[in-house]
Order: sequence, then structure tokens, then C-alpha cells
Amino acid sequence: MSRLESFRLKPILCALLLCASAVAVAQSNERNEQLSIAYCNVAGHVARYDHKVVRIQGVYRSGGEIMSFYDPSCPAANLTAWVDYSPDFRQRSSPALVAAMEKLLKADGRAETDVLVEFDGPKPVTVPYGTSPDLAAVMRETNSRYGHANQFRFRVLFLQVLKVNPVEHSAPWPQSAATPDAETKPSPSAYTLLHESGHADSPKPQ
Repeated sequence: MSRLESFRLKPILCALLLCASAVAVAQSNERNEQLSIAYCNVAGHVARYDHKVVRIQGVYRSGGEIMSFYDPSCPAANLTAWVDYSPDFRQRSSPALVAAMEKLLKADGRAETDVLVEFDGPKPVTVPYGTSPDLAAVMRETNSRYGHANQFRFRVLFLQVLKVNPVEHSAPWPQSAATPDAETKPSPSAYTLLHESGHADSPKPQ
């Protein structure tokens, strides 16, 4: 390629790069500006949202060995999701919002969030041929789950936090799987966390 041809191509390449960048920004903005959906609606329609990127509202709960997401409108243990962060979560999110979220989590164990996530339903499970029906049922129930001690049917992969607020003190905590009719209300001051499986973490030293 001659120098003249190279010189002529440079503006074209620059224009193509600018267009690609503009499209990427527009797609990102479109995702961020989509209407936020209550987490109850997502957890109640797994087939519709499985492996989809969606903007959701709910409560992020963190402490001990638990990082979970739930909706106070449907605090049942089997609807609560395990939380993971995407590798670029902090780069995509506002540092001020991340700091505010972490401050609330440290103080109260939970934060009301509006967040862009990938929602994942139960994992597919392969059962070896010849496995007994009882053992196959246990494998499907256990290996399809996420998080600490395989407690969670769902996972939300945090992509970007968009809004953060304190959780009202009257808002229910996730129900315990051991006592589904009773609200789990850990003491924020002691940082005691009752797991969805029904056992509690030891309080952190004060």
C-alpha cells in the first residue's frame, strides 16, 4: 500500500471507529434507561428472563458468607438469588454509588438497589446413567443451585449499580427455609445473619 493510499484510508478508519464507539455507548445507555423491573416479577418468570440482561429493583443483602438479592414484596427463601459481581462491575459503576452501597451494607447488612444484572435460573444438571431415582433427585436439587452451601435457586450477576438507597427498617428480611412463615430479622447492630438454610453466622466482634 502506498503512502497516499494509507493517508486516504486513515480518515475512513477513524470514522468507522467513532461509529462503533457511538453504537456501543448508545446500546449501553439504552440498557441503563430501560424501565426497572421489580425482582419479584423476574423471579416469578424464570423462563422469560433466564440468562437475560435486565434492570431490576430489590434489596442487596451482604454479610458473613451471604451475598443475596431479594424483594421485600416476595421474601420467600426459594425466590432469593445469590449475588456475583461481573469482572468490570466496578469500572462500569459510579464510584460514589458503589461506596454508598458498601457503606449501607457495612452498617445495616442490606441496601435498596436499582441494578443492571444478568439473571440466571437453576443450572442444568447431568445425571449419570444408572443413578437411582432418589439420588438423581438430590443431585438435580443440589447441583442446580448457586452460592454458599448451594442455598440459592437463582443468581444475579451485577453488571452496573444505577441507584442506591437505605432499606426501610420495616421492610422484611428474607424468610428462612426452615421457618417459611416467619420473617428473618437479624440484628444489624450485631451483624448476625440467619441464612436461608436456617443456620446463623456468629456475630462479628464489636
